[in-house]
Amino acid sequence: MGKSSVLIIGGNGFIGSYIAKSPIKKGHSVIVTYRTKPQPGEMIEGVVYREKFNLEAELIGDIQTVVFAPRPDDPATVAGAFDYFSQLPKLEKIVYLSTFGLYPDSLEKQTESAEIVPVSKYQNKKYAEEVSFTEFSQKQSIKLCIARISNPYGDIQDKQLVGKIISQFEHEKEDFKLTGDGNQLKDFIFIEDAAELISFLVLYRQETAREIFNVCSGEGHSVNEVVSVLENLLGKKLVFKRAPLPEGEKLNSIGNNTKILL
Repeated sequence: MGKSSVLIIGGNGFIGSYIAKSPIKKGHSVIVTYRTKPQPGEMIEGVVYREKFNLEAELIGDIQTVVFAPRPDDPATVAGAFDYFSQLPKLEKIVYLSTFGLYPDSLEKQTESAEIVPVSKYQNKKYAEEVSFTEFSQKQSIKLCIARISNPYGDIQDKQLVGKIISQFEHEKEDFKLTGDGNQLKDFIFIEDAAELISFLVLYRQETAREIFNVCSGEGHSVNEVVSVLENLLGKKLVFKRAPLPEGEKLNSIGNNTKILL
């Protein structure tokens, strides 16, 4: 792909803020939209920051790729994004950040063609958005790349399992709970590794109309293993209580990342 403009919706969030770094280093223009204005120290040099969709005409005219990074929201938000995307004259591709949690509960490494089995409210919303983005991209003849991301960790903004465990080491809340017996296996991926893979998807020349890629490490580690590693690193025991797994929660989730690494 030649030099182009990349628009990242939700680009100052946990994942989005890392994705913006790679294209800007490679000479592409990067525009980040936000709901909450980032602090000066959080801004990446060279990136253009704008609130929501308030972009000047000269910025809109050069956007070729959009990355949609927000957590699932109400349908009106997605519909509003589609209305906005329809106004981008040079838009060629959308990269939609989805979740690896759509795959079945299994000890086998799941490929991109695995069955879709959403269970939680979050998973159902992400899959509904996948369907909406697919329909929109087909209607607009825009290429769609779906990145199914598995358990990223490694930043203060991380609100998922590893981030919550690290926060508990600092705050030691009495009501902090870990569900299950801790032997369930998850595919954790370091945030910078995940962002580098997603940045590759943003910039690579996609030939087909729709592609799906797993963004994962390809390895399974138990929750107990994560706790043990962090206890050894920090030199203290984690204060927590055991709680039953929520109904329908998947025990084991491990990805096959062969496709994105080829």
